[in-house]
Amino acid sequence: MPGIKELYRKSYLFEIVDKNNPSVIVEAFTLIIPPDNIEIEEPQRVTRTKTFGGVFIDDMGPDIMPIRISGSTGGSTVRRTFIPSSVTSPQSTQDFNGKTSFYHFRNTIMRYKDNKTRKDTFFNFEIHLYDLSVIPEDVTLASADIENIAEGYVVSLEKFKMTRSKEKPLFYNYSIEMVALRKMGSPTNIYKAPVVPADVFSLLGTIRRGLRTVQSYFTDIKNVFDQIEDVFDLIDDLDEKLASFVNQTANLVVFPSVLARRILTSIKTLGLAVEGSFYDAVTLMGKQEDEFNQVLLATREIEYSSSSLVVFSKTPNSVGSVVKKLNIEPSTTQSGLTRYEGVTEVEAELTDNMLNISIEDIVTYIIYGYFIVIATSATTLEELALNYYGNASQAYLIADFNNFTSHDDINVGDQIQIPVLTRGASVEN
Repeated sequence: MPGIKELYRKSYLFEIVDKNNPSVIVEAFTLIIPPDNIEIEEPQRVTRTKTFGGVFIDDMGPDIMPIRISGSTGGSTVRRTFIPSSVTSPQSTQDFNGKTSFYHFRNTIMRYKDNKTRKDTFFNFEIHLYDLSVIPEDVTLASADIENIAEGYVVSLEKFKMTRSKEKPLFYNYSIEMVALRKMGSPTNIYKAPVVPADVFSLLGTIRRGLRTVQSYFTDIKNVFDQIEDVFDLIDDLDEKLASFVNQTANLVVFPSVLARRILTSIKTLGLAVEGSFYDAVTLMGKQEDEFNQVLLATREIEYSSSSLVVFSKTPNSVGSVVKKLNIEPSTTQSGLTRYEGVTEVEAELTDNMLNISIEDIVTYIIYGYFIVIATSATTLEELALNYYGNASQAYLIADFNNFTSHDDINVGDQIQIPVLTRGASVEN
């Protein structure tokens, strides 16, 4: 089409992708004008600890990468942009002016979490960012394997900002701040660390053994030795609480995350004490510096494992980490059944007695974690309650836990949380 400007090949493509099925692109858009400024940092996860004997370096490899992009969508000039055919089906290019381009990009990409079909499941999607300028001009984008030939990142959106000025009211200026979790084609574990084993008790055992190794080195340095004893006391407490909160029905753990954070804080404090003991251990007592550095490394490993205890309560591995108390008022029907249970019609005529029968106002349920069920077109709250509780009338429990007000709140593909119940139990965390 005459007059249509095509600059998108030098620009950046944004895709919203289903994590569980990366081949499914649910939204996509290429900036119609290449950004004015692009800044990509590639930091390293390196800590340096200065001791009397030198510098101890703990290198854990590449860190997450901040990315900042800013530019303008232009004014009234119509420009072409590239959108993968899996989204546009089958068209792979569309035309926008500056205003329509900005609002389309903002609403579909920057606000992808606000989409009503994804408002409760947005965590199942991620943003892919590609630099199209590195793709040779003779390659047709519509048929290109962009993931493998363009420089791309899986990114997490930090901030999106739009500005306009009265001097150029038709120009929409934007700035986007992101964090690159990993490069496309690289392993995903860079942003999942620390890695938590399925059995958290084995993790506690690892921490115990590490502390024993460190403690054996400091038998002659009382302040460090005693700090390690204090950490052992906290770990024993955590071990006891974990064991007492295992639900026999579903083997779910109500994770005492507050205590786990106390352990992590104590071990961080212990690490500082170990670092500060170099003079006593090496200079005064004549221990080998290499051996001290190995103990310092072991302390780092213990701290890292301890942080996993805290992370555990926030990951899918700990599906029982959510503890919630539901106070459910009985339905009018249930109140009637309770009031007249076992009462004859003659007895029911004794008005004063019947109206003064005490009705239980609230039934309390403790939720020990939950299962995830993917909704289908046939899913109903009653069906779920019947399948998991054996009683369709308990559908209100699932509705309350998921903040549903009616069946209309359930959409195909939704992740519905089915709470695991222990009635009348008390939980101390």
